[in-house]
Amino acid sequence: MKINGQGPVNPFKIYHQQQQLKQKGRKTPDKGDTLELSPEARQVRELVRQGAELPDVRVELVREIKSRLDNQVYHVSPQQLAESILRFIYEEK
Repeated sequence: MKINGQGPVNPFKIYHQQQQLKQKGRKTPDKGDTLELSPEARQVRELVRQGAELPDVRVELVREIKSRLDNQVYHVSPQQLAESILRFIYEEK
């Protein structure tokens, strides 16, 4: 019995040939993806950047409160404390 055929096939060679044919058929090269932000999105991006630059804590306020605590002159009125707690509870709802 005799078998006639093409012989071994190299799939990488076929793929490469197809890619070359596709490249020849293109008139303009790929430009890739682009992204255009709206003015509002640009403003949000800028505000996020500015927020990231702010310190996490208000250093002067912390320093003042620590000093007052060390000197035992930091007192909070029970009335102010209760009002703050209630305000916090109602704001979360």
